[in-house]
Amino acid sequence: MRALDVANLFIERHSDLGLSNSSLNKLVYYAQVESLATTGKPLFDSRIEAGDYGPVEPEVYQAFEQYGKQPIQHAAPSGHPVDGRALREAEKIVDAVAEEYKDFTAFDFLVWSQRPGSAWSNVRKQGGNPPITRQDILRSRDREKPTASDTLASCIESVGEEYPNTFRLLADA
Repeated sequence: MRALDVANLFIERHSDLGLSNSSLNKLVYYAQVESLATTGKPLFDSRIEAGDYGPVEPEVYQAFEQYGKQPIQHAAPSGHPVDGRALREAEKIVDAVAEEYKDFTAFDFLVWSQRPGSAWSNVRKQGGNPPITRQDILRSRDREKPTASDTLASCIESVGEEYPNTFRLLADA
């Protein structure tokens, strides 16, 4: 299975998430993390790179770059047959990852994927767009599960609770 096949599963099964290219790349990456953590095996064999904005699968990025920051409307032709058993396993992982990260915005993915101890932050020190290997993932904090407090929406809500007039003052400014 390739990363593009996994990306297509996210688009086909979870289009309600309004996936941009950037968010889709992060979900595909976290599907790989989930597969390594739960099965000990990679979900796909495509290369992952430490791009400027977090982990990126070049094949996935290129297949959907025409959408820019807009929601992706259609899966991309993969031209690659996928084994039925592998497909069922991938669907389980894709569904679990979509549920885990359903409240994440593109900004949340950016911050989460680049936090200290992430595979991205560990390999990016080398400069350029180095590969993120399976070993890099397993040695990283990327297997940690996010909580609701890890989202931008949660942070905004907590500011509003602690400082009730903050947003009124900003609106009046």
